[in-house]
Amino acid sequence: MYIVAEWIEHCGAAQQKDTFVEALSEIIEHLPVGADSYAASVYVDESIPFRLHPWWLIERAALLRDPRLLRPLKAYRSKLPDIHNRAAGFLLKVEAACGSEEAIRILAQRIVDEQNQVLRQGEAPDAGSHATSTGFSRQECYDRVRKRILRTIERGRDRRRVIPPGINDAAVWTALMENGLNDWYVLYLLAAIIEPQDQDRERVREIWDKKDRAKRLVAVDVLWLWGDLKALRQLREQRLDKVVGFEMLRALNALELAQTAVPDPQE
Repeated sequence: MYIVAEWIEHCGAAQQKDTFVEALSEIIEHLPVGADSYAASVYVDESIPFRLHPWWLIERAALLRDPRLLRPLKAYRSKLPDIHNRAAGFLLKVEAACGSEEAIRILAQRIVDEQNQVLRQGEAPDAGSHATSTGFSRQECYDRVRKRILRTIERGRDRRRVIPPGINDAAVWTALMENGLNDWYVLYLLAAIIEPQDQDRERVREIWDKKDRAKRLVAVDVLWLWGDLKALRQLREQRLDKVVGFEMLRALNALELAQTAVPDPQE
């Protein structure tokens, strides 16, 4: 199935592509929505079990980006139980990749609605708790805003990028237009941007200028995640708190080392 889909996408004639989109639409609309909707067990040979993931078909829809797939995608999403909240979010991104502006608006609203949940997970006695990289218990150590950002840096971004980067960024930018967002949550959202623009750098600078040490610490990590050497070097020229200065040095060293490790294509 995968090979056929790849061949049709890259080598198929217009009629073959149309037929494939029609077939994919029919399959997506009737995918299972129960407990096995993520992976239905299939056995080609009794001794060799493997799993056929319906989400492979959804990813194919994201790669095709065909507006004709919007109807079946939306129909399938409407049938998903509430427990599949993350799955619904992914489907919305696929719909957006296929041209749905409504999906972007829904994604943005979901992002805004998650503020209290994200910040509540990092609650602690001191206001700067979101900047700590370790928590007050083993469970909490993954709930801090800074810890989440650092994990993103350590793991690296998803290079496969089934969903176009612009979809994610458009949803975040729309959410950031909402008034009253907490600075910590703004930093958390900025870290999710894949292709930052000048407006995003300005947002980081606004929070930086408030001179809150904990928030500056996280701001450095956001710029580090973006790989923004220029911005980091500019901020380094200021007189910095010792802790922030150390984080700044670490970020700069890591980015400069990564930069020198990339071979020059002209050599």
